[in-house]
Amino acid sequence: MWIVFFGLQMMTKNALQIAPMTGEHLTEILAIEKSSFHDPWSSVSFLDSIGEPPASWVALDSGRVAAYMVTLWVLDEIHLLNFAVREDLRRRGIGTYLVDFLFQKAYTRGIRAILLEVRRSNQAAIEFYQKHGFQPLYYRKAYYQDGEDAWVMECRIRQRMDSVEEMAKLHPNRTSLSR
Repeated sequence: MWIVFFGLQMMTKNALQIAPMTGEHLTEILAIEKSSFHDPWSSVSFLDSIGEPPASWVALDSGRVAAYMVTLWVLDEIHLLNFAVREDLRRRGIGTYLVDFLFQKAYTRGIRAILLEVRRSNQAAIEFYQKHGFQPLYYRKAYYQDGEDAWVMECRIRQRMDSVEEMAKLHPNRTSLSR
């Protein structure tokens, strides 16, 4: 099922299922990875990220991987290590739905912040993360294999969740995948 939200076609949350990442998802994840990144992760990197408790998830649309997220939980922080949405499904709310899922998990577990690195040239990703409350902290010189710098971005969980709650109070009838 699709809905239109601010002129974009979006999937409803009922059409998506979030599940822990498993080896069964690997073929589809690798295809998304190769089409999304200059220096894609290997299958071994993804297999190393699968475990208990789950720290890596997939968003499934009719059983197919629509997006994935790999995280590392360290004390009171989460490091978002890898995140991508299938190219033909971008700008439909799937990334937001998966990020909101992570924020909910983080909030309920008392996590202080989520951190990530993003290519300085990846303006679309930077804007996506800023829209979800991430702020650039500093950049790492020559972080990527090709020598490009990366922004280190952070989102403080409490501040982000408080602003989501305030937005819901101000706009209770807003249609969104995040509510």
